[in-house]
Amino acid sequence: MLKHPEITRRRLDLFLKQDIVPRLYGERVPLKIELNENPAKDQKEAMKGPWREIQPGHRYGPAFTTFWFRLTGVLPDSMKDREIAVVAELGGERTVWRDNSPWCGIDWQHADMGFLDGSVFPSEQSHAGKIDMIVQSYTRNAQVSVHIREEPREALVETVEKAEVVVVDTEMKALHYDLDFALNLLDNLDKDSPAYASLIRALNEVVNVYRPAARETIGRGRKLIRDALGALNGELNHTVVAVGHAHLDTAWLWPIEITKKKMAHTTATQLNLIDHYPEYVFAHSQASQYEWLEKEYPVLFERVKAAIEKGQWEPVGSMWVEADCNLTGSESLVRQFLYGKRYFRDKLGYETHDMWLPDVFGYAAALPQILAKLNIKYFLTQKMSWNQTNKFPHHTFWWQGIDGTRIWTHFPPSDTYSGSCEPKEILRSVRNHKDHARSDYSLYLFGHGDGGGGPTERHLEMLRRGVPAPLYPEVQTGKRAIDFFREAKARSRDLQTWVGELYGEFHRGTYTSQAANKRGNRFSEFLMRDAEYLAAFTEGF
Repeated sequence: MLKHPEITRRRLDLFLKQDIVPRLYGERVPLKIELNENPAKDQKEAMKGPWREIQPGHRYGPAFTTFWFRLTGVLPDSMKDREIAVVAELGGERTVWRDNSPWCGIDWQHADMGFLDGSVFPSEQSHAGKIDMIVQSYTRNAQVSVHIREEPREALVETVEKAEVVVVDTEMKALHYDLDFALNLLDNLDKDSPAYASLIRALNEVVNVYRPAARETIGRGRKLIRDALGALNGELNHTVVAVGHAHLDTAWLWPIEITKKKMAHTTATQLNLIDHYPEYVFAHSQASQYEWLEKEYPVLFERVKAAIEKGQWEPVGSMWVEADCNLTGSESLVRQFLYGKRYFRDKLGYETHDMWLPDVFGYAAALPQILAKLNIKYFLTQKMSWNQTNKFPHHTFWWQGIDGTRIWTHFPPSDTYSGSCEPKEILRSVRNHKDHARSDYSLYLFGHGDGGGGPTERHLEMLRRGVPAPLYPEVQTGKRAIDFFREAKARSRDLQTWVGELYGEFHRGTYTSQAANKRGNRFSEFLMRDAEYLAAFTEGF
């Protein structure tokens, strides 16, 4: 055993941050940045200008406003035939447009993805050494927090930092991900175990052999990590199916027009990842958000349909929106599923069989009966894990409604719909699973959510290293959520049954706020019912 492993551990962190990260990218060339403050609806309109050149440090706003940037430059001869990327730290949630359609998203969680390794800057965009790129940015609210407050909108909320083209060191980037994964796994091993000692010695040796001027030491370091991981023994008796997700609240802390842009931004980002990771499957719910693509971003919509055909994009949830299930009347809930399933079937050629509702405030006991009558066989949420007092006792179980109907139900034991794919979270999800004797199969949802965005290159690189990892559950990628549901149901045995409402404790009090709005919604429901009655009476006259 090492006498002072904590010193070595700190040394490894410093090595990663000070020696590896600064060398991920080589030569850098700044790009000219031009700004168009006209909130044009698309690239074609934005190109009309007016454009003005700006410099790093430029601030712009206010929140929830659309701006357009144009980045131009010339590649030096030294960058030709090299793997290059564009780093566009322009502020806001950014979407690159090509051929008058969103092509790829960039934001603070995806800054290293849009053009960098894993989604290489396309050669056809460089026009024989010239770069000409159009970027849309919609600004965020600097005052937004989980505690929602009404405050004056600041005039300037975003800052342009830089725009440059860089050479990507793909070997160094691979070593970076190897170290990132191995260090995270190391922190979840018992410090007194032989496995911990073996792995930390190997990582320490990586530091010792690395020399910045000797390229061969990068490969030697990667081999040391592979050999050390391969020598560790043991595998947890549990299977984790990892599916990408980008939970996108239809209405939360931003206007509905921004939600539509967020959907386009998220879609473009995930389609770009799908193109570069053939094992990656991305799931997205809410038929209404697909309809936005169909009507406002038709090229993106066709790309989604192609990804569905490939089996890498999965419509889930069966609902028009991810709806409240406490105040909503049964007639409204029936139509959520009726219209959602119909849209997926008619527009995407896809039949859904699940209720995917990770983030609403409780689930009425009438739902199992409604689901069964609509041929929905599986229910997923994770919201019950937020309970403050009465922790829910199951992750895989039968949910029984008020009429006796039962629905096979799964709560991902990671207790999140925005997983990081880090070993510590994968391992915690297995330890947290409450039904090991009845089911050793769980779903893991990963990717940034609430405001959309979804998985990043780092998520997928972590999973690639986790699939063969020792001291780890079996991690499966390339499967859709529906594949998981079918297999997990078939493999589960002697499941427990929960009867009645699934009561979410965390959001108590939310239904007493904005009472006037809720009274108006209920009144509108009665008006819609009466209108339908009258329409039925006039049928045939």
